[in-house]
Amino acid sequence: MNSLNTSKLTAFFPNHSKVHLKTFILFLTCALRCKTANIYKCKDHVKNISKNKQCSTNSHYVKFIRFFKIKNIAEFIIGIQRVLFVISKPDLTYLIVDRTNWKFGAKNINLLTIGCLDEGVFSPLLWKQLDKRGNSNLEDRSFLIDSLLSMFSVFKKAYEGSILLADREFIGKEWFEYLTTKKLSFVIRLREKLYFDLQTYTGKKKVSLKYFSKYIEKYGIYSVPLTLGECTYTVVMIKNIKHDPNEPYLYFISDLKDAKAIAAHYFKRWKIECAFKHLKSNGFNIEDIALKGDEKIELMMAILCLLYRLAINEGIILNKKVPIKFKIYKNGTTYLSVSIFRTGLTIIQHKLNNMNLLIKYLYKELEAFLLKDCEDFNYLNV
Repeated sequence: MNSLNTSKLTAFFPNHSKVHLKTFILFLTCALRCKTANIYKCKDHVKNISKNKQCSTNSHYVKFIRFFKIKNIAEFIIGIQRVLFVISKPDLTYLIVDRTNWKFGAKNINLLTIGCLDEGVFSPLLWKQLDKRGNSNLEDRSFLIDSLLSMFSVFKKAYEGSILLADREFIGKEWFEYLTTKKLSFVIRLREKLYFDLQTYTGKKKVSLKYFSKYIEKYGIYSVPLTLGECTYTVVMIKNIKHDPNEPYLYFISDLKDAKAIAAHYFKRWKIECAFKHLKSNGFNIEDIALKGDEKIELMMAILCLLYRLAINEGIILNKKVPIKFKIYKNGTTYLSVSIFRTGLTIIQHKLNNMNLLIKYLYKELEAFLLKDCEDFNYLNV
């Protein structure tokens, strides 16, 4: 471990020592090998990864515990997020936001996450641990968006006109106005029981979205304008393609105008749910996490999101060379027989089975940035 060269990572972690960076790479390699967020399980793999065969597994466990207690932990998380941003080369056409939540004892783990799509696969960029149960609020969401836009500024990425996709939780007049001030378009699903004033020939009439079911049945897709404050939005209604009797229709609100385009945009949102599944039972078992500090949880999320992104990169590369076959289901839908993530995970588990291989791989992914853009990289411009 002492011979590991971490010097090129200091551009992303200027206020942390080489010891911290080496422990980070060690844990990253262990988490990849055992596919878990459980530190206790990861420590059993150190002897197979590190050149130091003499240290006891308990000493490795203590080392990992100390790593998750490092000073300036928020800066370290930002460093990982920026590594993630560089190796993602994000397409900012869409931004997708959602939460994933579970409990560890009495602790609520509730990760509000935002990211983008790459070759149709969701890639997390930022997240915030909400130390509470239930939905996010305007303050939580605006903090996440502001942090993301700051990162775009650091990397000189234009985001105006990006379309934010979100589920029914993410509604509200002030929230829509906030997105508008940030020059972000949006397509967000609405609850069926939402009531609003409909302008008719005889005056205003208070109706729910269910009122329009007859028009959806007649036209397949229907839209009406909705004014909130000084802004007018488009409400789009369509039949549920899943033919769910409990939810026969879907409703969206957007600042865009084209009803068919609005519906098409929204259906890309489910990719974030696939990513959460890969971070959980289908991949890195993030629910095995046994940490209670919010920043520690965010650091673990950062580590697993970085591994997830490495797997996605390899999966995309292989799929371009040897396209993955599609599987047709009884309802006529088609999906890849093996996901991009699972394909890439198999590759990196074999390819990056020790610390030196993993850090060399990271350097290769970061090479263009380190050679060309790093001189203009202002880490402290958060």
